Amino acid sequence: MIKHIRIRSIAILSLLIILTSCNTKKKKRIINFPKTDLTSENIIPKPLNIIPDSSGFALDKYTVIRTSVSADFEQIGKFLSEKIKLKTDLNVPVNTENNFDIETVILIQKNKKNIPNNTEAYQLVITQDSIILSSNTTEGAFRGTQTLRQIIPDVTNDTLAENKIRIIPTGKITDAPQFKYR
Repeated sequence: MIKHIRIRSIAILSLLIILTSCNTKKKKRIINFPKTDLTSENIIPKPLNIIPDSSGFALDKYTVIRTSVSADFEQIGKFLSEKIKLKTDLNVPVNTENNFDIETVILIQKNKKNIPNNTEAYQLVITQDSIILSSNTTEGAFRGTQTLRQIIPDVTNDTLAENKIRIIPTGKITDAPQFKYR
């Protein structure tokens, strides 16, 4: 009887050890970015509202672009991906499936909430793990990508990581043209 209990205990303990050691949960990378200031970026034309945060978004090989389910928004995502490739030599995939190494996401979405009522209005919310570009229209999303392109650093200032990271300042940008003409 005692022998049976010992064998069962050992079997259960072994099973628990095997199950916990096979846990494939991905660990989130934690990067302590230097302080950033979104208001110090030279953005032309100057957005209506910039609220800076002091952290950074890591644009690197673990970044993907996701868009709203619309051919027009997907085209804007592909345009942004091409411009990032030209500027940084990073391949940022657009709406691809099975990206298991994803760490950071750029989301381009159609959203009317908190966006000024203007066809070229947009809002960029940049956090450590995501950039969310929201707009009512594709014109606004395009304008938002132009602003985002301006705040992507030309060179990486990271000398320690084997994976080159471009740090984009975090914060919130809301913009719409003040006049009907540009």
